[in-house]
This record gives sequence, C-alpha cells and structure tokens, in this order.
Amino acid sequence: MKKLVLLFCFLTAACITANAQVEFFLGTFDDLKRKSATNDNHYFIVFEADWCEPCKRMKRDVFVDAELGTMVDRYFMAYQIDGESVFYKDIVKNMGVVSYPTILVFDSNNNEVARLIGYYDKDSFKDELEQFLPDGNRTIYSDFR
Repeated sequence: MKKLVLLFCFLTAACITANAQVEFFLGTFDDLKRKSATNDNHYFIVFEADWCEPCKRMKRDVFVDAELGTMVDRYFMAYQIDGESVFYKDIVKNMGVVSYPTILVFDSNNNEVARLIGYYDKDSFKDELEQFLPDGNRTIYSDFR
C-alpha cells in the first residue's frame, strides 16, 4: 500500500511538473484582448512560422520552461500566431511583423510596450518579461535615442 501511495505521489508531481510551461490562450485574438483588459494583464503574441528554425527552438527550449511558465501564467497572457496563415495576414501586416520569431508585448490597454525580434533563450526572454511585472523596472526611451 505504501508503494502505491508513493507511486501516486510521484506520478502526480510528474504531471504537475510536465504541465508547468507557457500555456497559450486558445480563444480568438479579440477574446484575448478582452480578457487581458478584464484581468488587467499584459499579454504577448508570438508570431512564428512552421519553417522557422528559431521559432522551433523557442517552442522546444523556452516555452517549456517551468519557471517561465509559472511567471507567464501569473502575470501575462500568451498567444501564438502563425504569421504565414491567411487567417492572420491582416494582423501581421497591421502590426508590422516582417520576420520570425517576433514577440510583441502589450499592456492591458492594448498598447505595444515591447517588440522582441529573433531568438531569445529562456533567461533572456524571462529578463525581458520581468520588466513588466508589478515590481519590474522598465526603462522607457524617448523617440530620440
């Protein structure tokens, strides 16, 4: 019986750990914006393409990180867009996305607050997002730099 209880505890812990990753919002883009405003959360959009190797690396190495997943789940909403899909072509064009991966970070009022272009490892990506946490220190630049 002890072995069965230990096995159950181990499997439960393994499942929890396996699920501790960035969970991407599955609704529509408009639903994402509404929910972000309601919850007063920042959100980010990952623009990617099936053929994009840096995008694949970020999926494999960055978005599966448990620590990052916990932070995103608590403070952000995450959304993925296939930039090559005809369904999203207007969003890609209107947001000025010209390369992949591109990650746009928005505040809860739908203002773009950061644009991350190219591959980011998990530590660099986490550092970028931490600037938008409630106690984060974000440097705001003027148009003149």
